[in-house]
Amino acid sequence: MKKKIPVIIALILTIAAAVFVGNTRKANRIYDNNVNTISYADLGVLEEGRYISQEFICKEDVINGFIIKSSVAGNHAEVTVHLQLKDAQTGEILAETSEQGSNIRARKMHFYEMDELSGMKGKDLILTVTEEGAGNGSGILMYYVPGQETQFRINVDGEELDGVLPMATATDRFDTETCIIFLLSLWFIWGFMWALYKLFQ
Repeated sequence: MKKKIPVIIALILTIAAAVFVGNTRKANRIYDNNVNTISYADLGVLEEGRYISQEFICKEDVINGFIIKSSVAGNHAEVTVHLQLKDAQTGEILAETSEQGSNIRARKMHFYEMDELSGMKGKDLILTVTEEGAGNGSGILMYYVPGQETQFRINVDGEELDGVLPMATATDRFDTETCIIFLLSLWFIWGFMWALYKLFQ
């Protein structure tokens, strides 16, 4: 029985680790992630009066925020980025959130958290991005991916551009597939190591 205790503990630990990994932030991109980031076009900082809007069809039932390619310029710490999500069909504002520039890092996919929304799957939505306090070369830089063949194009200051915002909806949920793959991978590695141990014992 004593010999089985380490095995039981190992099984419990691997299952716990798999469950932890399975609780993940699922990203549903509206752009082609295979495009080299070098080809992304810089839209500059969104000074007062400027905005970006992107229409998209939501693939998840729940939205916990958005992941958007962002960067920084000048004295960005005091700048605030505002996100507004509305229903494209009714114009109803569904959610709003803000992020301080000091929390955003250069050339990263940044997670903009918002209050959880449910019942979003299949809905036609519009995300609008503005900045407060940006100007004189200081602010949060936004980008778009040119030449993307998508249903909706990015709208910059009222003008449609041939491209799309490098953006993904973020959903915090338990991913069964990730959990199972992680668990099987650990068990395979441990089984392989055990077989080697027995072989050379």
